Amino acid sequence: MRRAAGGAVRGSSAEISGADVLAESIAALAAMGGAAVVQAAGTDAWAAVSVRMRRLLGGSQSEGGPGVVLLERTTQEVSRAAPAEERERVRAQWEGMWCRYLEAWLEGLDEGERASAAGVLREVGALVGAASAQGAAVQAGRDVVVRAESGSVAGAAVRVEGGIHLSGPFPEASGAGR
Repeated sequence: MRRAAGGAVRGSSAEISGADVLAESIAALAAMGGAAVVQAAGTDAWAAVSVRMRRLLGGSQSEGGPGVVLLERTTQEVSRAAPAEERERVRAQWEGMWCRYLEAWLEGLDEGERASAAGVLREVGALVGAASAQGAAVQAGRDVVVRAESGSVAGAAVRVEGGIHLSGPFPEASGAGR
């Protein structure tokens, strides 16, 4: 491989410039950051993610900039989406918006600022990953059925937001509490 004028690397099949690598890195970082923000919306991780993203995007002022407004709209819209299909569509839509926003924002930074922003975005991604890995979780917009058959055992841990309804028949406890 030889270096061509302008820093491009010449190989047998394609020319790759430093600008191409930088553009791919920015796109990957923006996609990861956008996905992390949207995954955190409406979860316990949102508070920590929101604080870091506000600081990153310059939202220390009370009104904040366009990125802070986008943060607020994201959590509102994602939290409002009710059926599972609607929620997935809304999440995909917001991930795309965040990806485009972050990509343009990162491209406008100088090299040092971009490196610092990349560190924060990686931290946000790790935060969201750690929050979702803390335990098995099922997010449901409708019924969840946990059933044990043929002498097996089944269970679920549930955090209820709203109401819960249990229906029988429930088997008699044999010897329990006697």
